[in-house]
Amino acid sequence: MRYYSILAFAALSLFSSCKLYEDGPEGANKPGVVITEELRQVQDLLASSPMGWQGVMIPGSYQYGGINFCFKFDDKFGVDVSSEDGIDPIHSGYNLTQSSGIRLTFDTKNDRIGRYAAPNYTLLQGLEGDFEFRLDSVSSDKKQIFFTGIYSKNKMVLTRLTEEAKDYLTKVKNVREAVYGKALSPLKFGGKEAMISVFGLARQLNVTVDGESKLMPIYFTPEGITVIGPDEAMEDKPAEQVGQIGTEVLRSLQVKPEGDTYKVLSPDGSQKLDIQETFYDLTKGKIKMYFYKDWASQDFVDLLTRINGIESSSGKDSIPGLIANDRWYQDRTTLGEYAYMGRTDGGDTKVSFRVFAPNSQAWASYYLDFAAVTGDKNQILVKKFVRAGYDWYLHQQALSPIVDHLVEKSPYRFNYWTNSSGNSSVSMTSVNDPNCYMRTSLVYPTDASLDKLVVE
Repeated sequence: MRYYSILAFAALSLFSSCKLYEDGPEGANKPGVVITEELRQVQDLLASSPMGWQGVMIPGSYQYGGINFCFKFDDKFGVDVSSEDGIDPIHSGYNLTQSSGIRLTFDTKNDRIGRYAAPNYTLLQGLEGDFEFRLDSVSSDKKQIFFTGIYSKNKMVLTRLTEEAKDYLTKVKNVREAVYGKALSPLKFGGKEAMISVFGLARQLNVTVDGESKLMPIYFTPEGITVIGPDEAMEDKPAEQVGQIGTEVLRSLQVKPEGDTYKVLSPDGSQKLDIQETFYDLTKGKIKMYFYKDWASQDFVDLLTRINGIESSSGKDSIPGLIANDRWYQDRTTLGEYAYMGRTDGGDTKVSFRVFAPNSQAWASYYLDFAAVTGDKNQILVKKFVRAGYDWYLHQQALSPIVDHLVEKSPYRFNYWTNSSGNSSVSMTSVNDPNCYMRTSLVYPTDASLDKLVVE
C-alpha cells in the first residue's frame, strides 16, 4: 500500500512539472537548449584559433608568481597543453559546464597544468593552482577570453596566438633564463635607487630600496618581466604592495638581446641595466655545508643538537618548548652534520639533509631559490619555495627549524682563502648577522650525485 502511495505521488509530481512548463519558452528558446547553445559557442570559440591560446596562470596568493601556458583546443573536447616549464605539449581532455556561469575544466590528467593544481600526499593543495576556471567575458574582437580561477580566484586571460606555441614559449624561456638567479645594476625609479634580484623558480623580484627589501611577484613574457598587479589577483591590494618604488609603480622591465647576451631596460627604455652574476650561482651548481662544532656558528650547532635529541616516543625535546613533537621522527633518528644546497643532478634547486633512521637512510630535501646581489659577486640570497617529497614530509616538524633559520639569515657572503699549507677554505656568513656562519665547499657541478660525493 505504501509503495502505491509513493508511486502516485511521483506521478503527480511529474504531471505538475510538465504543467509548469506548458506555457514556457519552446523550441530554441527553451532554457536547456539555450544553455547547450551557449556551451557550443564557447567550444567553437576555443577551437577557432589555429595556433591556440596563451595565458598566465597565477597560483595561490602571489607566492609562486605567474606561469605561462599555451592551450590548443579542438572541437571534440581535446586539448594540447604546454608551458614554460614543459614546452612539449601533453594531450588531455577538457569540459564545459553550466554552474553559476560557464566553467572550463581540465578534467583529465595532464602533468603540464597538474604540476601546479593537482594535490598530492605532501601538498594537499598542490601549488594552489587551478584546473577549473569561470568564464567572465570575451573581447569584442574575440581575440581574448577572460577567466577567473575557481580555487585561487585569480584572473587568467587567454589571448590568441599568432605563432606556434613552441616558438612563443621558447621566447619566454630565453628571457627567464637570461635573468634567472641574477641581479641587476641599480634602477633609478620613482625618485629612488632600487637594487633588484631575480628569483626565477619562485618568480619574484627581491627589491631593496633604502636598505629595506620586499618581494614583488612576477611572470615572464617574450618582451621581459611583468609585475603582477591587483587587477590580476584575487584581492584589490594597495599598489605599494605590488610594485611601489618611491613615487611610481613598477609594472614591467624590458629584457632585450644584445649581441650574445641580454640587457634589461627600465620601463621607459631610458636606462640600460647590466645583468650581474654571483661566483656562487646555486641555480647551476651546489655546495656542501658543514654544521660540525667549531665549523659552524653556535646557532646552527644548537639546532642540529636539538633535532638529534628528539625522543618521539616520550615526546622529549633536547631544548624543550622549541619544537612540537614530530610523530614521524623515530627514536634514534639523527641528522647528518652536513647538507648540500643548490642545483642537484636532477635539475632541482634544494637543500638536502641526510637522515639516518635505525633501519634506513634517506635524503630529506626542501626546494629553495637563489639569486645574486647587486654589486657583490660573493653574495647570494636564499628563499624558500616548497617542501620536496615524502621524506621531508615525514620529518618536517623536526627539520623545518634549521631550514627556516638558514633562510631567515639570508643574504650570505662567501669568503675564500688559502692557508699557509695550501689548503683552501670557504666560509658562508650572514650579511646581517656576522655571528651566523658555516664552512662550505666550492661549487660542485650539477652532475655530481649526492650519493656518490665523499663524506669527509
